[in-house]
Amino acid sequence: MKNKGNVVAVVVIIVALSLGGGLLLINNLSQKAPESESSTIIPNEVVDEVKEDSVQPVTQSRYVDYSKSAFGQAADKRRVLYFHADWCPVCGPLNKEFIEKADQIPEDVIIFKANYDTETELKKKYAITYQHTFVQVDADGNEVAKWSGGDFSEVMARII
Repeated sequence: MKNKGNVVAVVVIIVALSLGGGLLLINNLSQKAPESESSTIIPNEVVDEVKEDSVQPVTQSRYVDYSKSAFGQAADKRRVLYFHADWCPVCGPLNKEFIEKADQIPEDVIIFKANYDTETELKKKYAITYQHTFVQVDADGNEVAKWSGGDFSEVMARII
């Protein structure tokens, strides 16, 4: 019996040491590795400039995903919000058509694909209750026209 107690004690010690060593190893791996001498520190001002310069102007595409910044950059264009939902059986084919025919959208028009499920603030602002709804806005973001449905040619014909 005495021997059995010693074996249990040794096993407990081995397990404890293994767990402790593993935890130390995990802790060391999760800590940030020290910077090497060859790494370069870039001031935040430079990083911000690079980020701004790397953003492509909205004018290069006439069918883009909605973002506040892209929408604001295009205030000099005729802007149309397209409230699109991935689950909408009508939205998918029109989305594909917009992508395929983006070069047929007039140069002074930008259609912004706004996510119906996540752009709740926009939906509230323009009283949107149905996906596959379009809202044309002026330079100040005020509604000029609103309609639901339509294929590519119908949407183009409705833009003021």
